[in-house]
Amino acid sequence: MNFFVNKILILNFIIFSLINLYILGYPCSIKCLKSDSKSIFLISDYHISYNNIKEFIPNASIRKFNNYKILSCEKAFLQCIEKLNPIAQGKIDLFWESSENIHKQFINQSIFNTFLQLPFLKQFIENLENINLYYVDTWRGLFNYYSNLPQEYRKFIQSIEKLILDIIPIQIRHIENLENIKFNYINYSTRLMQELLDRLKDFYRLFIYPNRDSKFCEILIFPPKNIDHIKFWSIFNKLFIVDLADYKMVTDLLISDSKVSILYAGAMHCHTIEKILKNLDFKLKAQKFKDRNLNKLLDKFYNILERNYALLDGIATENDIKLFSKLNLTGPLPLRSSSFDMIIKHIY
Repeated sequence: MNFFVNKILILNFIIFSLINLYILGYPCSIKCLKSDSKSIFLISDYHISYNNIKEFIPNASIRKFNNYKILSCEKAFLQCIEKLNPIAQGKIDLFWESSENIHKQFINQSIFNTFLQLPFLKQFIENLENINLYYVDTWRGLFNYYSNLPQEYRKFIQSIEKLILDIIPIQIRHIENLENIKFNYINYSTRLMQELLDRLKDFYRLFIYPNRDSKFCEILIFPPKNIDHIKFWSIFNKLFIVDLADYKMVTDLLISDSKVSILYAGAMHCHTIEKILKNLDFKLKAQKFKDRNLNKLLDKFYNILERNYALLDGIATENDIKLFSKLNLTGPLPLRSSSFDMIIKHIY
């Protein structure tokens, strides 16, 4: 793997090819956005190791979980959730970028280990009556990301068909029938879902239907061998690696009837969702992060990525490589433990 591809993989948070490595994800920013009816907290995770973490606690005691290796910022997050429970004015929805069927190979002894230690998290909050935990990556989880697509091509086709024929149409009808949610949230969410449905149908018509009976689809080999299929991989990655999660997260946040929602997800997802919320009636009220260059770096990176999502696979044009070489692609600093106090302060 050459220098530029390696750098691209780091900033893209592509952990999928690192199955046999120990990867420690960590939160790098918190942002509070408010409308007149909702408070939404976006906690951004950086899905790759930061080698110089100073706040590591080898065996922190968190209630009955005495043998988990966690960071002090993780402990602070759990303590924050405990503090929110008794002061909540109704239910608080905690949305977590995961599903029960995804990335089980990454689960290790930390709730923030690639942000997917859900058994621990579920057990921790099970007695917190005002905190609702929801998986928010269930659609993307249908595909198990980069499964062996040529060998499991039939399963891949069935997952797309399930989204097109079953899951998204039901979701659209559900949103349309909601009550006690702002009309503009319902309208916007419905339009998002219809747009996603149309894009999936187009992808199916162009790439799947013509090859639906093939036992081996050369175009789906991963990792790609060359840039011949760069258009396909840009569409594929944008739709199945990025947007399926973004659409689900945005709609879940908007159609939740809770006055307070917390989303813990990758920085790429939170960055996009923040822009969407600001285009509605949400205002940024507070934020915490240690790396002052984080927002500028994300903006530069995503401007490049939006022109060519095949970069997620390390396929880059010559011009894109030149632009990447000028970026500082080192990871942001992890949050301080005290940063989670912001959620308590701005909850209402």
